[in-house]
Amino acid sequence: MRGDLSAPVLAIIVTIGIISAGLILLSWFWWFAPQAGRAGVIVVAGQPALMCTGVGDKNSHAYISVKNVGNSPVEIQQLIIAGYPSKSMEGKTTLNAGESTFIDAEMPIDLCNYVQSNRTVEGILVTNSGTYSVTFLVIK
Repeated sequence: MRGDLSAPVLAIIVTIGIISAGLILLSWFWWFAPQAGRAGVIVVAGQPALMCTGVGDKNSHAYISVKNVGNSPVEIQQLIIAGYPSKSMEGKTTLNAGESTFIDAEMPIDLCNYVQSNRTVEGILVTNSGTYSVTFLVIK
């Protein structure tokens, strides 16, 4: 019939289409897939503690040990306990893959007054790769 594609022309078009799809898939695996699997992940080591050394005008300190078990750097931005953000943090705040650090965070004066009779208190660790829930043991 007139207007039909011949078998060799149809075979060439299908072959070019299959090769093009394969090259697109190959380029995705070469350039984009390695970046999709990169993420920093924080793991808390040991028991985090909130040290209340006194009431009144004495500051409390939160102690936490963390490790980056991911494959991308993680920046620790802030520690929030019972709604109170940390005043300052001592320790390494950017962890490369496999690194760990011990953080000493100075907390506001009112925090120890707020958690007077509690044995534990909830907090969150804010990072550039997400937030992590942490339970602190209150030491008086």
